[in-house]
Amino acid sequence: MRCVAVRRTRHSWLAPTDYDMSSRLRVYVFSYNRPEFLANIVASVETLIPDAALTIIDDDSEDRRMRKLLAQYESTRRILRPSTHARSQTYKTGGLYANKTLALADAAEQGADYALYMHDDQQIVRRVSGDDLARFDAFFAANPSALEIQPCFFKHDLRAADRQYTRLDDSQNAYFRDQPNARGHRYFAGSGLFHVERTQQVIGTFGLGEKPNEAFLSERAIYMGLYAYPFMAWLPFPISYRGKKRAITHRLIEWLGGGGFHPIDYLDADETARLLNRDLGERPVAEDWLSAPSAPAAEKWSTMGGFYNASARRGFKKALARLLWKWQKRRG
Repeated sequence: MRCVAVRRTRHSWLAPTDYDMSSRLRVYVFSYNRPEFLANIVASVETLIPDAALTIIDDDSEDRRMRKLLAQYESTRRILRPSTHARSQTYKTGGLYANKTLALADAAEQGADYALYMHDDQQIVRRVSGDDLARFDAFFAANPSALEIQPCFFKHDLRAADRQYTRLDDSQNAYFRDQPNARGHRYFAGSGLFHVERTQQVIGTFGLGEKPNEAFLSERAIYMGLYAYPFMAWLPFPISYRGKKRAITHRLIEWLGGGGFHPIDYLDADETARLLNRDLGERPVAEDWLSAPSAPAAEKWSTMGGFYNASARRGFKKALARLLWKWQKRRG
C-alpha cells in the first residue's frame, strides 16, 4: 500500500489523505441473466461513485436481453467473463465465488487498495466520497487483521440482536458482531468492501460459498466490520436463480411473494446528512432509511428471493406459497 500523508479526521484515528478513488477503489458487479438489475446497479455506481473504476463480471449469461445490454456496455465499460478471462482452468466454468477469486486477482493486478464486491440485486443508495475512503483507511488501520467492511444497511430481522450484541470498533467507523449471542454474518459476507492485499494473503482463493469462507475466518477469529455509515443495500423482493435455473414452481412462489425488480430511491443531501450525523447508538436498518416505491407493502423486506419473498408478507398468498414451497422440497 502506498505511503501518504495523514491528517486528523472527525474521529481520533489518523487516516490517509489520498482520496483518489480511481486508483484505490475498484468496484466489481457480479451479474447473471437479470438485465434490469444490472442496468440499475451500474447506473447507481456511476452516479454515486463516479470516480471509482467499475468492472462487470458476467457469469456467461444466456438471456437474450442480458446479452444485448452487455453488448451495449462493451465499448464503454470493462466486462470480464470466466470463460474467456479466467487464467486457471479451475475457474473457467464460472460460478459466483470462482468469479470473486477472479476479481480479487484483477484488483491486485490493477494495484487497488480496496475491492467493492456487489451482486446485481444490490445498488448504491447515497453519494460515496473521500470521507468514506478515509473511514475505510481508519477502520483497517485500527483493525490490522480485518479483511472486510460490510457497507450494506442492516437487516430488519437482526434489529434487536444488533442493537444489543454489536459494538463500535476502535476507529468508531464500524460495528463488530463479536459478542457470544450476536446473530448474522460475523466474519464474512459475499458482498462488501475487501482490503485487497490482506484478502489475497489470508484467503487467496475463495471457498465456494459464504459458509466455507465464514468458517475459515471464524477459525482465525477474523471479524468483519459493519460500516456505521452504509451506502449500499439489497433490493427488496428480488427474483432469483437456484443453480442458474428458475423452475416454474420457483417463479410462481416468487410471484406470490411480490418478486420483481424494485429499485431503491437515492438518499438526497438532507437524508444523507441525517444518516452521517446520527447518534451511532442507532443501527442503520434498511427499512428505516430507504424507500423502494414499487416494492410490496411489508413491515420487513425480503432480500433473498424464493419463498423468503412470500414469508415476509401476510395473507393467502403467503399460505399458498408455503404449500408450493413444501411440495417443491418433497419433490427434491
